[in-house]
Amino acid sequence: MKFEKISTLNFLQTIGNIYFQVVPEKYKIYCILNAQICQEVLRHFDIPAIFLPAQLWCVTEKHNYVVGFTGGAPQENIWDGHAVCATSDYIFDASLTHFRKEYGLDVPDIAICERFRIPSHVLGRQDLPSGARLWWYDAPTLPHRHPVMEDVAMVKALAADLIHHLEQMFPVGLATEVPGEPIVQLPRTAA
Repeated sequence: MKFEKISTLNFLQTIGNIYFQVVPEKYKIYCILNAQICQEVLRHFDIPAIFLPAQLWCVTEKHNYVVGFTGGAPQENIWDGHAVCATSDYIFDASLTHFRKEYGLDVPDIAICERFRIPSHVLGRQDLPSGARLWWYDAPTLPHRHPVMEDVAMVKALAADLIHHLEQMFPVGLATEVPGEPIVQLPRTAA
């Protein structure tokens, strides 16, 4: 079988390009769910990934806007946090819509950025075409730092749909390049 070589970044960008074509758009606001789906997909393709609580800032020339861990009063079934999926080198965030809904900011649906490689509370940064910047920070140490995870069956079902679409896009198979490691062959599932 032939395998197509692809970098982790290119693979994440491919996921980002089809994500809300596969995952229903009504889930854009659910950062926990989106982080878990991405993590499940990456793990399927043998790309190590973690669920990462984070605080997300959007910084414009005049204002700073924050999503997650803002000190809001506890509400039933609402977590005062934000979460992303992270590989060793990248952050995948499919829940930026909070900035649009809460503050009217022009942000993309999904951001993929390089993680900072030095020990820091800052996880990563991405410049937006508007001149604003997104900054991901490590979540503050609080009692409610980790949320209740979404329904596993739902996560697996949505991830399976995404995996199926990705496998259709790469019918010859796929190999990813993990920095510092050899090219690895990714498993294929039966259709």
